[in-house]
Amino acid sequence: MRRNRCLGYAGLLAIWLLSCSRTELEAVDLPGDDAGNQRAGGGSASIAGSPNGNAPSLGGAGDAAFGGHADGGRGGRAGTAGASHGGGGAGGADALAGDAGTAGQIDMSGPTLYVDPVTGDDRQPGTRAQPLRTIARAASLARAGSEIILLDGVYDGTSQPQFNSPLDSACGLDSGVVIPSGVALRADHSGQARLSIAGYHGLCASGGRIEGLRLERPTPGSRVLECDGGELTIQETTFGNTGFIDSGSTATEAASSALLLSGSAQVTLSPGTLSDFSSGANERFATLTEHASLTITGGALSLSEDPRDSASGFDRGFRVADSASLILHGVLLQRRAASSVQSGTGIALTDSAQVHLDQGTSVTGFARGLYGAQGASRVALDGVDFTDNDCAVLLLSPGDLQRKTVGIRGSRFTRNRQGAFVYAVNIDLTIQDSLFDDNRTIPASTGGVGIEFAASGSASLQNVTITNSEFGLVLARFNSPLDFQISVRDSQVSSNSHVGVSVYAPVDLGSLASPGNNVIQSNGVGQSDGANLLFGSNSPLVDGPVLAVGNTWDADVQGADASGRYTVTGAGARLEVQDGGGPNYRLRPNSIGGLGVRLAENQ
Repeated sequence: MRRNRCLGYAGLLAIWLLSCSRTELEAVDLPGDDAGNQRAGGGSASIAGSPNGNAPSLGGAGDAAFGGHADGGRGGRAGTAGASHGGGGAGGADALAGDAGTAGQIDMSGPTLYVDPVTGDDRQPGTRAQPLRTIARAASLARAGSEIILLDGVYDGTSQPQFNSPLDSACGLDSGVVIPSGVALRADHSGQARLSIAGYHGLCASGGRIEGLRLERPTPGSRVLECDGGELTIQETTFGNTGFIDSGSTATEAASSALLLSGSAQVTLSPGTLSDFSSGANERFATLTEHASLTITGGALSLSEDPRDSASGFDRGFRVADSASLILHGVLLQRRAASSVQSGTGIALTDSAQVHLDQGTSVTGFARGLYGAQGASRVALDGVDFTDNDCAVLLLSPGDLQRKTVGIRGSRFTRNRQGAFVYAVNIDLTIQDSLFDDNRTIPASTGGVGIEFAASGSASLQNVTITNSEFGLVLARFNSPLDFQISVRDSQVSSNSHVGVSVYAPVDLGSLASPGNNVIQSNGVGQSDGANLLFGSNSPLVDGPVLAVGNTWDADVQGADASGRYTVTGAGARLEVQDGGGPNYRLRPNSIGGLGVRLAENQ
């Protein structure tokens, strides 16, 4: 601040006042000038607004004006750009002193602050020419609307002490830097500001914007960014060596994710010009709890396995719990494994969490692409590709009566060992306009399944193609008192090497009122126990027959006509089979219990 010049003005004013003979002279009121200089009677505070980012300049209390008036002189008013009032003028010889001016308060809304880990100094004003040294100092000066620009360089423990502390106290006390709400933190040149975080906390935000940074651990470690509220936008920022459980750490697996999102945080992540959000190995990318949400639009996220715990296979790219939500628009989520064996979980959800994947999102290379456990979670997959996973979608919650809701539309499941496996007490599953193809290749010598449903609740398949697996569609009932309703319409189950449709409970593949219009052909060719339809239960049917009316089968075998249709003649007639050895249907003797598979029916 330029104090000498300010005192010069005040001295001249005092001399002029003393030379006046009028005893009723009022105190002079002079505002501060644009540069923040103070004048007699109290100075103004203003933020310098020149393009080169000069440091903020504050007006001081100012020299007292010698008021001759009985009420004393008035303090100077604040400058136009400032936010403080000067001190009150001193009273005359026989008068009380004037009221003191309002204490000065700096208005820091919107300043741009620069940080340089090498040439910076926290005693400097934070301009590009005189940058600060630490992000923590810049954050302490910033307010909503401020922008902190990190000049090129490495920001590690040598220049940023709070990136080194292992203490697990609240972020910002001993370790970590708290970025105020509404503040932007960005690299001067994208990718050239590298934050190397070795301590317990890294950056902690409650809204704002992060852009162009590299957030890394010097050795494989856990978190680098936390957000517990507000709207936070992350653009063109990479992550490296994150999401690993620190050696000797007491942190849980969930707390070891690169991103920890909680509270009401609403975070969006976009790649900009990046080809991958990972600048190095990352294992657990994000944990979402409470009501937090994360939306990622575009880009690729490559995750690596941790050799220290790869045997468990339950390391998760995303963990979504409580009432949190994850949305991926057109994202490639892939696993970089040390071997050809799939490991880890792409997305895991529990409780009342919600996951929505769409717009060509692809999930590849995991032991479990998407894994749903206990809770009333909701999953929406719209235009998603699951490729080269051991199990693309696994919904596993035996003993949990909370209802899961899963919708799959316009999606492709290819080259997985299992496309979708549902083993749950209570679920509402809808699959539409989707392809399950070649789900048998991992490993190639053993079987694979397109869709396996062993649950209670309801499942509806509409216009679904299941081909080139070992077992195409497996339908069974979970032992539960809840309703069990499965319908398959307008679908194709063909060219599966062993069985097309395996049935272990009464299901609806087509009825008189609603013909199936399914094509169930060319399954189990060359297999002695192969078939298009297998009823494989050892327990008899008690709730009704298997309905399979209005479908197309292999032609000219087991009573099917030349077009592969089953028909009967006569009003009210039904064709219901209770035994058979393939290739269209294979039924175990005495397992039907008086009921059968209904292949045709008339009014």
